[in-house]
Amino acid sequence: MSAELVAERNPDVILGPTDQSTAMSPTAIAERPGWGELNAVRNGRVYALDADIISRPGPRLADAVELLARTLYPERFP
Repeated sequence: MSAELVAERNPDVILGPTDQSTAMSPTAIAERPGWGELNAVRNGRVYALDADIISRPGPRLADAVELLARTLYPERFP
C-alpha cells in the first residue's frame, strides 16, 4: 500500500511491528508527507506491536489476536 493511498484512506488506527519502532513512532508517522492530519495520528492511535508475536505464524497466532484486541479495545480488558 502506498503512502499516498494511506493518506487518502485516512485510517483511524495504524499498527506496525516493534522491530520497526523508529519508523512506527507517532512522531515519525506524523512527519510523513500528508500523514500529520490522519485520524490515527490526531487521535493518538499509532501502535507498535510485539514483532515476535504478530510477525511469526504458528501457535502464537492466538496471542497475536489477543494482543490486537487489547490494543484496539483496552477498555474491554480489565
